[in-house]
Amino acid sequence: MQLRGQLIGLLLIIAAISANAQTISGRVLDKGGNPIPFANIYVREASKGLAANDKGKFQIFLDPGTYTVKFQAIGYKPVTQTITVNDGNTAVNIQLDEAVYNLSEFTVSSKDNPSVWIMRKAIALGQQYKRSVGSYTSDVYLKLSFNARKFSRILRYMTPKSIAVPKEGKTYFGEMLSRITFSAPETYSQKVISFRTTLPGADSKDNFPGLEFLSTSIYDNSFSDIPSPLGLNAFTYYQFRLIGSSLENNVPVYKIQVMPKRPSGKFFSGYLYIADNTYAVKNADLNFEMSFGKANFKVAFDLIDDSAVLPSSYQLFADGGLLGSSGWVKSSGSLKYSRVMLIGRGRKVAPSQAQAAKTPVVKQPSLAAIKKKAEKEAKRAEKIAKLMDKTALSNSEMSKLARLVKKEEESKRSDSLKMKSLELQGMDKVEFTEDYNQKDSSYWSGQRPIPLDEEEKVAFAKTDSVKTIKDRISAFQSLSRGSETVSWGNLVGGGYLYNKNGLEFKTKGFLNPNFTYFNPIDGFTVGTRLVMFKTFEDKRELNVYLYPKYSINRGRLMGTGSVYYDYWPSHMGSIRISGVYGTQDLNTEQPVQPLVNSATSLFFKDSYTREMDVAGGAATTSLEIANGLTASVGFSYYHRKTLDNITNFSFLEKSKEYDPNIPVNEYLNTHPFATHTQAAFQASLTYTPEQYYRMDGSKKKYVKSDYPTFEVLYRRGVLNESASQYQLLSMKTWKRYDLGFLSEFYYSIEGGTFFDAKSLQLPDFHMPNVDYTPVTFQPTKQSFHLIPFYRFATPGGYVEAHSLYEADNILLKQLPFLKGTVFTENLYLSYYNSKALRNYVEVGYGIDKIWVLMEVKAIVGFEDGKYRSWGISISINRD
Repeated sequence: MQLRGQLIGLLLIIAAISANAQTISGRVLDKGGNPIPFANIYVREASKGLAANDKGKFQIFLDPGTYTVKFQAIGYKPVTQTITVNDGNTAVNIQLDEAVYNLSEFTVSSKDNPSVWIMRKAIALGQQYKRSVGSYTSDVYLKLSFNARKFSRILRYMTPKSIAVPKEGKTYFGEMLSRITFSAPETYSQKVISFRTTLPGADSKDNFPGLEFLSTSIYDNSFSDIPSPLGLNAFTYYQFRLIGSSLENNVPVYKIQVMPKRPSGKFFSGYLYIADNTYAVKNADLNFEMSFGKANFKVAFDLIDDSAVLPSSYQLFADGGLLGSSGWVKSSGSLKYSRVMLIGRGRKVAPSQAQAAKTPVVKQPSLAAIKKKAEKEAKRAEKIAKLMDKTALSNSEMSKLARLVKKEEESKRSDSLKMKSLELQGMDKVEFTEDYNQKDSSYWSGQRPIPLDEEEKVAFAKTDSVKTIKDRISAFQSLSRGSETVSWGNLVGGGYLYNKNGLEFKTKGFLNPNFTYFNPIDGFTVGTRLVMFKTFEDKRELNVYLYPKYSINRGRLMGTGSVYYDYWPSHMGSIRISGVYGTQDLNTEQPVQPLVNSATSLFFKDSYTREMDVAGGAATTSLEIANGLTASVGFSYYHRKTLDNITNFSFLEKSKEYDPNIPVNEYLNTHPFATHTQAAFQASLTYTPEQYYRMDGSKKKYVKSDYPTFEVLYRRGVLNESASQYQLLSMKTWKRYDLGFLSEFYYSIEGGTFFDAKSLQLPDFHMPNVDYTPVTFQPTKQSFHLIPFYRFATPGGYVEAHSLYEADNILLKQLPFLKGTVFTENLYLSYYNSKALRNYVEVGYGIDKIWVLMEVKAIVGFEDGKYRSWGISISINRD
């Protein structure tokens, strides 16, 4: 769930640190003796950063030796001390003077806004800082706390059963240790070493997201999905103002105010602290808005060997409300780097085995080529020096400097790092130690760099009193609504029926309105979804889906089911076998939603769905022929019977009759709706150029591409007993473009035609994507809203296209009272052309993410350039 992902993403960001017996501990205070909350501490020799707690207390675990330790906090002058660590604890109290940022200390004059040229140099050189790291290992510690002042019924329902429902007003705590490993150009891995929380059930593996936060840089165009004030196009979104400068070790540090150019939208505001000599960011104090409230993010950065800028500690605070709930979240983290390898400095990064296998043998260059390369590099270095010596850079000079430093950095890379690989290795998968959630306070006391306060100590002591896994489960079940364990009671409400040794049985329960419904064809029907998942050691999967249902009015057991098996995970080879026995919507690709149809039937006697009694099945297999190219073949056989309504029941409309179970379609006079048998063979090819992918062990998953996807499909009716020996040839292309900074564009275009389709039955027509009901709970953004279900399905030629532009600020958010809100705006344009509906166009405008879950859109339809109709559609995304 999106909301659960956001909440968990705030709670679980980063982690881990190595244990030592010797410590430096103390407090960071101001001149008045008051603690400075969350002050940053950096140990140069250990490449280790950490943060004090909210009382200014800190502790650093180090081996015996002499260390250079820098203490700093936003708004204060840093203090650097040389501290010798012996056996036991070394106590140190640090006092920081308040930093005064004064424009009089600013020594460079310019007709341009002085903050502009400072930021231009910082942005340009930032491209070098972010690309100069060849590899590193980072041990990261996270401490977090959160409090739900109010927890609504909606969120109680959405909370996973494996997690206890938080008590209103109670503060919960957690801490986590992880290890992050990076190798250029973009290989990340994460291993959770230990995690514990005082909220029962929250330490499950299912509640750990991938830590993509660590795989982004503040110098990227987007930082944590928000336009970065240090990205190459920062001046498009932000304006800057120099507050002043303060001397740190005789080097001016500029305090730059960051202000969004637009008052609405998801942007940063706050302050950046930039060092004069290197133009590297030292601190960031940034505010931003989330879907449920406002947040503040403080990050301390350290410059490593004058070449790489890496975060050393951070603090996050968020407060807000959503869906009738409200609360706050606090977290702070520290990072310790080891084995940092800088490109062009010392040992270069060794390529991985996969890279080495792909690396071709390269002929050694001649002496003339070496000389030419050296001259080229010298000229580039001269150009960089000239631009750096300039007081004020223009936008074009900033871009030029960024390109030059990028080329300078790339020239230092080994050939293996220059190669373009389509395999991505990110932190979307997290590994865990076997005992990651079983360590108690005695373990943590030797690991924790950020001290606990008294309230946290008491809370964790209570958690430690539950020693064994059995006791944890028992205590959790007494506190929560029940865990996701074996329970036949879950047949009613949904949940696990079995979960052990890689084998899972789950059900949606008989109370789920997607499977238990009413319509005049089936009457009152009770159903559910049963799922079995089996994962094998080599990443092969066997999934079985069963949808049994019982029609009370017909007195008949019915259902559908499918079996999926990926027999060759590394080549995406799979087979799917499905079957049906009972009633089924005429449109199997996009059926009428049962929940909405039940409501309109029972209260207004208006049933949208049309069904047939179907018996048969299909088998399909697909296989990757080459990267991005997939072939699929299949065979289907169905016997379909027409049905009459079984009941005329309704809560309110007693005398009114339901419409008969015969669809309204423009072609029924030439293609009569009747009982029939239809068998078909189908083959398709799907291709995406330069398809990026990830490997999860031996399992391949497609991720993204910069190019559209193309599909060619051929289907033919077979067997003499079939109603039609038709042929269908269709082509389709689609692509989603991330335009950056809260905007994206999606399109799909499909065209096809039928041959020899005189006796073709309506279930095999091409059916345009339609969401005709005024309210929908499983929305699709590629649908028509003003043409009825089934009516314009066609057995002839057709063209169907959909496009969507989603952005943070298009029309209504220009209004003053809507600026700063978090909803987005959508523009829709859809097109359909067939013999029965010529050049039909729908244009729509929608307000999306209202209370996160809802969209309201207005649509206008035109046929052959003439106005046809208009309407309002409400979509609620329950996922």
